[in-house]
Amino acid sequence: MALLENVCDELGRNGVRKVLILSGHGGNRFMIPLLVQTLLEKPRPYAAYACVGLTVGPRGRAVLETDETGHACEYETSVALHIHPDLVKTDRIPDRPFTGLDRAAAVREAGGYSSMDWHLMYPTMYVGDARRATAEKGRIIQEERVAALAKLYRAIKADDVTPGVIEQHEAMARDPQPPY
Repeated sequence: MALLENVCDELGRNGVRKVLILSGHGGNRFMIPLLVQTLLEKPRPYAAYACVGLTVGPRGRAVLETDETGHACEYETSVALHIHPDLVKTDRIPDRPFTGLDRAAAVREAGGYSSMDWHLMYPTMYVGDARRATAEKGRIIQEERVAALAKLYRAIKADDVTPGVIEQHEAMARDPQPPY
């Protein structure tokens, strides 16, 4: 988080007024929004945004034959086959799919999460059925995700509300006054 904060601060120091943080790793789904929130702890010359909603869209869901996604699933393998087919070792794809063990179900259903959730579900670090992956599926998924990212980028570029509210927040932090 300190590294990302430093990168954002340097962008702000160099005139960037809006920073969008996008992660390609699902394991960061909690950390990046937390970082964006903690950046409000001191005044900064920029507004930070986290990309948290680039999920598989309707076209991508339509081409996928399997529902369970995660490391090396049909979805991830298809995208990899589209972007870097030379890096995909198709001969190492397991002969059968792996479905999550759901060993943390009681904790999750009760509203909890632990640092071991992924490992409890997928001890092999593989999920789904990559045998069904194709580069064409990856192209469709990637095009859809790029379009969604462009939509988010345009929305952030047009956003004049968040920076204004951040300025109000910083002013109130400098001189706290009761709202009555």
